[in-house]
Amino acid sequence: MDLERARGLAREATERRSGEVVRSRGPGVAEAKGLPGDWVTEVDLASERAISAFLREETGITVRGEEEGGAGGAVHWLVDPLDGTTNFLHGFPVVGLRGVWAEAGAGATPPCLVTPLPLKRLRRASARPAPA
Repeated sequence: MDLERARGLAREATERRSGEVVRSRGPGVAEAKGLPGDWVTEVDLASERAISAFLREETGITVRGEEEGGAGGAVHWLVDPLDGTTNFLHGFPVVGLRGVWAEAGAGATPPCLVTPLPLKRLRRASARPAPA
């Protein structure tokens, strides 16, 4: 898959599919996970499901989510469905969604990264340049 298509699909998944989930719900009940101050809400779970389902359906590539896990592979999507859950719980609108296309051996720079801030209606998307 070319990087522009990957970026477009990640943008669609995070901005439209998951962004709608985040903007349409309040934080609800939060459950502690892992370290102190690390939370998960129904919005985290619904957001991850929305992103993951779309990316799997459109690309056939496996998805590994922060909340529900999943299989990795040589090529896979990484999803952080609500980056800033504590902010979300406190009504602070700096909350991001992350869709990353990862490749084994790609090092620290993923080929494609999309990070919208749905409550601020901002976005950041990047794609690594193709090799010459």
